[in-house]
Formats: sequence, structure tokens, C-alpha cells
Amino acid sequence: MLPDVGHLLTEAAQALGSWTYLLVGGLAFGETGAGIGLVVPGETAVVLGGVVAAKGEVSLPAILLVAWIASFLGDLTSFLLGRRLGRPFLYRHGPRVKLSTERLERVEGFFDRHGSKAIVVGRFVGIVRAVCPFLAGASKLPLRSFVPYSLAGTAVWASAFTLAGYSFHRSFEEATKLLSHGALVLGVLAALAFAIAHQRGRRRTRASRPAR
Repeated sequence: MLPDVGHLLTEAAQALGSWTYLLVGGLAFGETGAGIGLVVPGETAVVLGGVVAAKGEVSLPAILLVAWIASFLGDLTSFLLGRRLGRPFLYRHGPRVKLSTERLERVEGFFDRHGSKAIVVGRFVGIVRAVCPFLAGASKLPLRSFVPYSLAGTAVWASAFTLAGYSFHRSFEEATKLLSHGALVLGVLAALAFAIAHQRGRRRTRASRPAR
């Protein structure tokens, strides 16, 4: 399926030229839509952005920034919808996009086990990426806790997929094989590094408070 989608998107990018920014941004944004993210080829579009940049049609830094901002805004939108609509919305409408109760329960378990770190790691797991921001909002996770992890996760995700497309622009298959082995590892490492830095920051804050 992926090579066919890649071929169609490549043709679209060649026809659109600089409008590729809009194509990549729109699909990266939709990647984390609650449910629709399962059918939106956001990953493929971001790889395509790197491929088109390698051919000199668009700027690499600009397409990377577009992918990052769009994916973060997609996360944030899904989070806010989750806060407003709650989990029952997913259970009621999920089956329409092949999001069964069993699959939802697996994602919920992943989120419950890993908390905020699931937002970073989940960026590299299809079904988790499509649902996790919505569940985070529905779980009443504070926005100030969600935003830093989402920014970190989307930065690593956008960079990994864009640079893979740029480096392996002659073959979508090569790029996606590389990502399937390496991107999840990057996500885990990013989550660990971010969690350690966050924990150290909290300790320093507590230590700086005057004793009562």
C-alpha cells in the first residue's frame, strides 16, 4: 500500500511545486486526528517532503518546520477535542474508522502505563499516534504537561521522517525500512532524555525553595 500512496503523493508534489508545503502540512496535521489519523498518510507525506527537498523543489529546513508545526497543531487540536468530547466519543464513533474497543483499550493501557512519556513514544506507533493526544485530553492531563512532550515528540518525528526522505530520496521503500527500525528507538530515547531533564528540573525547583 505504501509504495502506491508514495507514488500518488510524488505526482501530486511535482504538480503542486511549492504547494507541497500545504500538502505535507495538511496531512501531518491530520495524522493525529482522533480516528481519522488511522487513514491519513501523514508519515508518507512527511517522507515525501524530504524527497521533494532533495530534488530542490522545496527548502529542507522549511518543509521540516512545516511538518513539525503542523503535527504539533494536530496533536493540540486532538488534545482539546478529547478534553471537550471525552472517551465515550471514541468508543461510540471509533468502529467507523476500524478503531475497535479492543484497540482503544490497548492504547489506553499504553497511556496509563507510560503517562506523558506515551505522547513522545506513541508518535512512532501508528494507532497510538492517532489516538493518544485525544486520550490525554479526555484524561484531563494538564495542558502544561502535554505541550512540552508533544513538542518534543513531534520534533523528533518530523525530523526523522523528513531526513529519511531527504537521505533516501531515490526509494520510498528504503526510507520506510530505515524508519521502521530506527524511528521508534529515537522516540524512546527522546522520551527518556526529556523525562530525565524534566525530573531534574523539578528537583532543582524543590531544592531552591526556602525551608519552612
